[in-house]
Amino acid sequence: MPKACPPRRAALPLAAASLSLLAGAAAAQPVVIGSATFENQGLVGVGRAPATARDLFGDTLSFGSGLVMDLSTWRRNGDSYSGVLFGLPDRGWNTQGSVDYQARLQRFAITLSPYSGAAILPAGPGQQSQLGLNLTQTLGLSDGNGTPTTGLDASGTRPAGGGFPVLPIGANGRVALDTEGVVRSRDGSFWISDEYGPGIYRFSADGRMLGAIRAPDALIPIRNGVEQYSSNNPPAGQPGPTPANPVTGRQNNQGYEGLAISPDGRTLTALLQSATRQDGGSAAGTRYYTRMLTYDISNPDAPRLSGEYVVRLPQYVNAAGQTLVAAQSELLQLNRTQYLMLSRDSAAGFTYADAASAYRAISVVDVSGATNIAGSAYDGTTPVAPAGVLVGSVTPAAVSAFLNMNDNGQLARFGLHNGLPNTPNNLYEKWEGMALVPVLDRNRPHDFFLLVSSDNDFITTNGSMQGTPYAEANDVDNVVLVYRVALPTYIDPLALQSLEVTALPLARATGESALQVARTVLGQADARVFNLRTLTGREDAATAPRFNAYVTGAFNFTRTDGSGSAGYAYGPGGSTGRAAADPDVRAVTAGGDYRVTPNLRLGLSLSYYDTSTSLSGSSRIDGTGGAVSPYATMTFGASWLDLQYSYLFGDWDIRRDTQIYGLTGRGKPSGSGHLIQLSAGHNFTSGPVVFGPTGRLSYSHLTINGYTESEAIHAAARVPRQDFEQAVLNLGGQVSWPLRFDWAQVVPQLRAGYDIALTDDKRDIAISLATVARPEAQVTGPVGTLNQSGFRGGAGVVFRRENFSLLLDYDIRTRREGTLDHLFTISLGMAF
Repeated sequence: MPKACPPRRAALPLAAASLSLLAGAAAAQPVVIGSATFENQGLVGVGRAPATARDLFGDTLSFGSGLVMDLSTWRRNGDSYSGVLFGLPDRGWNTQGSVDYQARLQRFAITLSPYSGAAILPAGPGQQSQLGLNLTQTLGLSDGNGTPTTGLDASGTRPAGGGFPVLPIGANGRVALDTEGVVRSRDGSFWISDEYGPGIYRFSADGRMLGAIRAPDALIPIRNGVEQYSSNNPPAGQPGPTPANPVTGRQNNQGYEGLAISPDGRTLTALLQSATRQDGGSAAGTRYYTRMLTYDISNPDAPRLSGEYVVRLPQYVNAAGQTLVAAQSELLQLNRTQYLMLSRDSAAGFTYADAASAYRAISVVDVSGATNIAGSAYDGTTPVAPAGVLVGSVTPAAVSAFLNMNDNGQLARFGLHNGLPNTPNNLYEKWEGMALVPVLDRNRPHDFFLLVSSDNDFITTNGSMQGTPYAEANDVDNVVLVYRVALPTYIDPLALQSLEVTALPLARATGESALQVARTVLGQADARVFNLRTLTGREDAATAPRFNAYVTGAFNFTRTDGSGSAGYAYGPGGSTGRAAADPDVRAVTAGGDYRVTPNLRLGLSLSYYDTSTSLSGSSRIDGTGGAVSPYATMTFGASWLDLQYSYLFGDWDIRRDTQIYGLTGRGKPSGSGHLIQLSAGHNFTSGPVVFGPTGRLSYSHLTINGYTESEAIHAAARVPRQDFEQAVLNLGGQVSWPLRFDWAQVVPQLRAGYDIALTDDKRDIAISLATVARPEAQVTGPVGTLNQSGFRGGAGVVFRRENFSLLLDYDIRTRREGTLDHLFTISLGMAF
């Protein structure tokens, strides 16, 4: 970022694309970029912190060089909003030379009450108070040893070591930072870019440096054949570097002004403010081909350069008819290939002789068609744009104009303006921070508030820096402008993370819930055929009733140990989200069977069920439906064989607590399935006791149709169709003993066995954001069902009096994930 430097001049013609938007007035402006329509819906708020304000270290408050929201705090309350915003100041007050200012982050509790009316608001304090800024923390940044950093001009270097590359240091030996860009990782740590290096630094949530990324050699400033990181702004009274400008590498005060992080948190992007010295940067008029670098930070301890692209900066024509370069001041990533880029002119605006700015605008940058030069000769001594002429083999990123900040029709509604009169309501020169938060409008899911902040350079008539007072001729307030914009290709990082943390576990739990219904239906059949077998020997076939009717109620519930979710945890570090679920199933079955021959009975049952599953937060899965189940039971002497088929169907009401912005997503898919169970055994007798081996093979195939959530606005998920398959073999045995009393026959039973899972129903599923049509707007993760291997046992008893019977049964299963599955059944029957 240039500090009190003269205007940069250029001689190339203004791109027509830049002119087309900036000629607009106050109306909302749609812009088609690719196949998507972006829209600037206008300025809706202003926030202002006075230039005389102090931060919590007692220094003059400044915070506009970079902005980043803690999105997890953002909430809508009727027509107002609240959240937490971090602001980044640069290297401190430096109009008379750099000072020993510790780099820091300012944390604000913010409120927003947007105003979208067309009328000019009444003059006074309320005219620019839509955004409330309450400073709650000043977080100082230190090096890896805990020593505070400094804003002093870099006059030396610290050798590489301790996991850090060569670092710029000031005259006091501390790491020198001119901080300009900031992003926040999912784990709460910060990545911060600076201009001295240019460097990128990772800091813990409490401000300690964890790592640093060294720029490619092409960006390292070289003087006299060695690395020299001075920006030619030494402390007052100290000599500057010789030569004043680097021979190659980044231009003075033109380092990593922009920093962005991808929605999935795995890629970091830094953008030089303008071209390197060898890429046309030695002449201000040809300094428009700058470089954008992307780093894979999937492992934040070992960042890897993954991409490097050339970006042509916008140009503009000033009042004197000169064509100049608009250096960029901030970057914000929309998706894998698109960014918002803030560019502006210099030395124009409040406090400057040129009161009117000719260019302050936000563009959309797309690198999808750009040439990746990472690791090529251009990262060394070979220029990619010598004298400002891009080599023919390299295609630059596409840049499309989007939002004009100098639109006086919009500014006037809030008492601001661009140009004369040159008062504090004239916009200051430097606009350098951007942040996005969702509007949370159910009718416009692509709408976001874009916050844009000014860097006031600590200029005030009543300042303090490190305990030393100072005074400038003017008070330049910290100002934040809030726009409402439609960004159809923007992937909200918190919405994407919500899919990972809540939607993936919910998808798995949906399948588990459906299969629990299947187990309930099949479990009732087990109990029913046990009831039928208690008729054996009671009467001879000629006189025994041929038809039996019954009504059965069942309650099935599962309880899973939290450790059972291992391997299915989602989120940062695999520690967030709960994949295990505890479904409950309630079912009622009515049916009957008919003795076709002394050895064969055929039956049919109709079932109704409802099921509920609770997950973390208010997430729930509720289902209702039914089953049609024909079955047969056969005897061959002392052996028996049962066969059942069930067609299962139902409707599901799935409620996902997104755990973001207070949103809940609702889905209402239907489902169906096929269940087959074959059971066999042999009965031995010893006195009144009946015992013997048993075997059971169960197969379930269930489908939950795909669905798109409602109500969750831009965080709504699109969940594809899921097919769940499970086959289980049980080997065990049973023992029963008929007891006869005057009033009834009583037949208790005990059984035990082991379930062996024959299928491993683990697979990946891709769940996407419903409102963003981009392949990266999705998360992919493992789903499936709990492994069914484990002990299975149970106990039951049949009470029979004349033609009436009562069955009470309990079945328990254990599974590897620490799960206990309980099934209670009660059945009333009558024989005819």
